[in-house]
Amino acid sequence: MVAHWPVFFDLLLAAVFGGAVGIQRQAAQKPAGFRTHLLVSLGACAFAEVSRLTGDDRIASNIVTGIGFLGAGAIVRSGISAHGLTTAASIWAVAAVGAAMGIGHTAALPIALGTTAITLLTLATSDALLERTMRFHRKANVVVRVRGNDPSVPAVRALVERPGTRLENEDRFAVRVDPTEPSVEVSFFVDASPQVELATLVRDLAQLPGVLHVSLEEPSVST
Repeated sequence: MVAHWPVFFDLLLAAVFGGAVGIQRQAAQKPAGFRTHLLVSLGACAFAEVSRLTGDDRIASNIVTGIGFLGAGAIVRSGISAHGLTTAASIWAVAAVGAAMGIGHTAALPIALGTTAITLLTLATSDALLERTMRFHRKANVVVRVRGNDPSVPAVRALVERPGTRLENEDRFAVRVDPTEPSVEVSFFVDASPQVELATLVRDLAQLPGVLHVSLEEPSVST
């Protein structure tokens, strides 16, 4: 019985590390929380232990495949946004923590502990902080509605192509005539430099003659 205590210790630590990441995800009100991350880490550790004891490396290698399917289930696509990518990545990370504990015993403790700490630090870093410090380019889907037969469509394009902004994809600059209303819908993807405020772009578009409405949607991939 004493010989089995190291295995119990590995399983316990895998559960603790996975649960710690899960607490952060649950506090952020994500669909995969404490129990999901704990069980993923614990299960990965258990499979890795079985793989080590039986000498069958296929068991450990199949952890990667199984977690891939589980992580894909956490991702939801909505329009131009993808929700759940970060949670799927955190599931992948805790599976690696569990597998490390299962294969390496206490020798893998620094790997598991370091991975958990870095994962928690990454999840705790807000998108707003990254925006302020890294100054990323931002992309958005813009829809502008103008009066039918109005010469504002070329003006919309000219405004988007001013310094600091550009069309993300030339082929996706679309002009659609609404048969039910005397208006034209112009939709396109814009790439804005860090120095350009998207709110300013929307305001300037709305002030063009003939423009009835402007809407902007930024893709979200960090939930």
